Amino acid sequence: MAKSILRTGPSLSLRVSYPDGEEKTIGYAQSISFSVNQGQKKFYTVDSPFAQEISQGAGPSGVTGSVVLFMPKGSDPVRAGLVPSAASFGLSDQPLLVTSKYFNWRFYDRYTGELAFAVNFVKVSSWSTTVSAKSVVMVNMTFDGIFYEPGIS
Repeated sequence: MAKSILRTGPSLSLRVSYPDGEEKTIGYAQSISFSVNQGQKKFYTVDSPFAQEISQGAGPSGVTGSVVLFMPKGSDPVRAGLVPSAASFGLSDQPLLVTSKYFNWRFYDRYTGELAFAVNFVKVSSWSTTVSAKSVVMVNMTFDGIFYEPGIS
């Protein structure tokens, strides 16, 4: 009789390529959703309700989405370097955000180690953190990226 393997928990690990070239696992994706805009634009002629041409690359393209991550205890997107931290400069006590950097996100299958997919040139748009009673850190992040890269099929 063949044994079935039941795997529970997140099956994708998120590795981030930092600008200095280091790739680091920062968390495990519980869920992810994203959409890819191909940059297509429709062109119409006068008095016609039907598009005459759909042109590739004539419109904005990119990747937008959200991800729910389990991160190590005591971690968050600021400590992981994914978002800028607030810092005070000058005489006023008003915090200023330093400029955020682009990252390359690589999602790997935790069990096979193969690349599932990647989103390149990513910036985190917004994030929130939930810490449960057992100190499980769950982070919800929305992001914008420039390129989608398919993984191994």
